[in-house]
Amino acid sequence: MKRVKLTITITVMVFVSLTAMSCKDSKKEQSNAHDKQLTESDELLPIMYRLMADMKQINEGVFIENYPMIDSAAYRITHHLEINPGQMQIIKKNLGEDIQEFVRIDMVVHDRAAAISKAAQQNKMSEILSQYNILQQSCVNCHNQFRSRLRNKLQ
Repeated sequence: MKRVKLTITITVMVFVSLTAMSCKDSKKEQSNAHDKQLTESDELLPIMYRLMADMKQINEGVFIENYPMIDSAAYRITHHLEINPGQMQIIKKNLGEDIQEFVRIDMVVHDRAAAISKAAQQNKMSEILSQYNILQQSCVNCHNQFRSRLRNKLQ
């Protein structure tokens, strides 16, 4: 029985330590991402992979009720890098007038991520979940509308 209690205690302590370290690292990453945002752009695919990682972090933060983790990931989504000018020209050319919808969806993503960040700072889980649902649906809508049209053009 003592061995079980000791194992549980150690497991909890490791989990708490890792969670705390994750939050600390997330804030550092947030700062680095923000600094990079001020000076750089990137190709669409690497941006999408970073956004996916941030969405996963929000999801994880929801499950463990880690508001700083949620805030950090939402902040990075709100302030993600711009698409580099060369790829942006290709996107505009291939989407034509649909570029307006592409930009509109991107703005919804930014706005919902900012709302999630604010809700996380206020520990409002129901608001986080509501905004996350809209954010996730916007991402999926964008992929459904534009991925097949752009995938081969941006390689």
